[in-house]
Amino acid sequence: MDEEKTFTSVIVVSKQTAPYYYLKFILEYDDVIGGSTLQPRKWLDFNTIIKTSLRNLFGDTGASIDFDVLRCEKDTKEAIIKVKSSGVIQLWSSLTWLTSVDGFNCRCNVEKVKHII
Repeated sequence: MDEEKTFTSVIVVSKQTAPYYYLKFILEYDDVIGGSTLQPRKWLDFNTIIKTSLRNLFGDTGASIDFDVLRCEKDTKEAIIKVKSSGVIQLWSSLTWLTSVDGFNCRCNVEKVKHII
């Protein structure tokens, strides 16, 4: 007698909201533009890049979203951002729509969004 095995998956949804969310993303530039290789931006510029992307998509209201850059790797152009739960969707979408920085083509890959580090 053949036994059929059935697998079930369970999705756990928490109804509690977290006060903060953490986004891990990588900023990727085109490797070569105009014959010159791009250098990684300094970590201090991540703040400016994020504020500019928020302002471009949501205006001055979006630029007022409060966030902190917790960690940045200038070699890999990877960063972790802490943002209040009320602004996580706006920040995530502005990073997704980011296509250029200082005239250079780029893209931002949001890898993880979590309520804990």
